[in-house]
Amino acid sequence: MKHSTSKPVRLGAFVAVVGLLTLSACGGDDDDTPAAEPTADTEITEPTQTTAAPEETETTEPTADTDSTEPPQTTAAPEDSDVELEAVTLTIPVAVQNSGPLATYSESMVNGYLLAADEINAAGGVVVGDARYEFEFDFIDDGGDAANGAAIVRQVVSDGDPILMGFPASAVLSAAAPIAAESPEDLLLFPVGTLNGLTELGENIFRNRQPTGTPQHADAMFDVINDLAPESLGIFLNESNPVYVALADQVSELASDAGISITGTQRFSTGTTDFAPLVTNMRADNPTAVLIVGNPPADIAGILNEMQLQGLDAVGITNDASLQQLMIDSAADGALNGLNSVAVPTNEVIAELGGDFSSSFFERYEAEFGISGGTYSPSAYDDLHILAAAMAQAGSLEVPALIAAMSELSVDDVTLVESTVISQDGLLFNDIRQVVRPYAHFVYGEDDGIPVFIGLIEPQ
Repeated sequence: MKHSTSKPVRLGAFVAVVGLLTLSACGGDDDDTPAAEPTADTEITEPTQTTAAPEETETTEPTADTDSTEPPQTTAAPEDSDVELEAVTLTIPVAVQNSGPLATYSESMVNGYLLAADEINAAGGVVVGDARYEFEFDFIDDGGDAANGAAIVRQVVSDGDPILMGFPASAVLSAAAPIAAESPEDLLLFPVGTLNGLTELGENIFRNRQPTGTPQHADAMFDVINDLAPESLGIFLNESNPVYVALADQVSELASDAGISITGTQRFSTGTTDFAPLVTNMRADNPTAVLIVGNPPADIAGILNEMQLQGLDAVGITNDASLQQLMIDSAADGALNGLNSVAVPTNEVIAELGGDFSSSFFERYEAEFGISGGTYSPSAYDDLHILAAAMAQAGSLEVPALIAAMSELSVDDVTLVESTVISQDGLLFNDIRQVVRPYAHFVYGEDDGIPVFIGLIEPQ
């Protein structure tokens, strides 16, 4: 375990103050395609930057009320404590992606961690036994390469670090997680990536971020379809990603069981730009509703544009709302009108539903980094607060104790930006170490195709 007393350990090539570091990167889309099996001797990219704890600043006392705009500070020692606490800096390795398709997502993840660490450290850190811990990070670029991800895990275990976070890319995570699962006594893996079935790989793997393409997501999509009561359903499917294939299969089965006729499936791959043949084939089937399962939004917008052009008048249901503006910008006038989207809640919805605390997070984020909160920023911010609460509860950094504390955290033990948690008999995590949240229903309206939030769909 890497830690220091009085001053932080330098693990990476550079040290920067928490809250002042941002990573600059270009954008992209998540890819859940399974990765090739990694080799044991893969070289790890040199760590990019390590952050040091900030100077202490004055903060106000926390409240459990989610209407508070102050960051949660439930892990610092009581002011009247007579115990002399050892000052320790805990350096947490974080797998990032500085280049490639998830660079922008990775940047939002990094900034979320940085903001949380800045606030926790300023509030006095986390009391664990007889020590007061502050956070810093060792950001390690996996380059979007699965073999690098697996090698990072092996190196972290070899170094004796008890905690590993990050991994925005599911393709990298699919190679890294099985390696982490081999060390349940030595490593707690707490990533943001949305790889399906992730936490079932090992008892030492937890996830707070809500994944897409789960059976619960399929149930939510079917609920919307069932409410629309179509006589028949056609499916447009991006088959490049097994997550999309599984999601379409699950929704199709639910619809068939409910007596909705499935007219057929038109398949395409990522990068397709000519949707005319697919829509022509779908028009011959003449369904009353179409399910469009795909990402990026160019898929969805391209199909809707072609449906409008060919006069296929069917209500649309899709699985994506995370990149709304790109979808709006690439769609012809009126093409999106009436489209139903069932997806992970957007940051706008998170801010709306979470009260003053959640909305103030996005204000603090923008003030700190000069950009709006990204896709992974709320999750990463919440993850560090969850970890801090577990450390305080465990009273130890031994991995078995951390796993037990994470498993026993209640929904009241930590205030989250993504507040729409469905309590698991009072606990934060379910029995497979995943936080459960409802999916959101949007309808793209007549006003420039802007999606309107309709409500949350509770899991069955």
